[in-house]
Amino acid sequence: MKKMFTIFTMFIILLVSASPSFAHDLPGGGGETWGWKYVGSHWPSTTTTYFEATSDTWESRFKNGEAKFESETGNRFSLIERTSSDTSNFIESYSCSSCTWVARRTFTSISADHPTRWRIQFNSAKSANSWTTVAAHEIGHVYGLADLYESYNDERLMYGYDNGTRYLDVLEKDGLDYVYNVY
Repeated sequence: MKKMFTIFTMFIILLVSASPSFAHDLPGGGGETWGWKYVGSHWPSTTTTYFEATSDTWESRFKNGEAKFESETGNRFSLIERTSSDTSNFIESYSCSSCTWVARRTFTSISADHPTRWRIQFNSAKSANSWTTVAAHEIGHVYGLADLYESYNDERLMYGYDNGTRYLDVLEKDGLDYVYNVY
């Protein structure tokens, strides 16, 4: 009987310790050669809300990027537009001719890898080869993917330089799976 209890206890311990953990305090993951890198923080779920705090031009560009990202992830991720009183996440345009970035994502108040708010800014003083790709790229940051800079990654969505239209590929989906366990 004691042996049976010991085996049962070990089975329960193994079962509990083998449970997958989701999206909390993830160690750094991926790398340039993996085709994805973890940025170090990510939105706590695969759905987020935002409000548009900019002109229709930038809103349209963002929505095109949103549609691209959602489509290329097989609709496993979604962004939902709300009024400003319903969410603290927002998109905006910002003009900075001396800045080197065409767009950026910022997080605030990060706890256990999860921000309480995100913002995507489009630099209206800059031009881009594909604003749709730029917007989808920034959404990738919201969901935990970091920039890639090696030239062999130049066709991936998360490539850190604006070189035209790029696509989320299977390796970047591995990165999203690392964070959210969705594939």
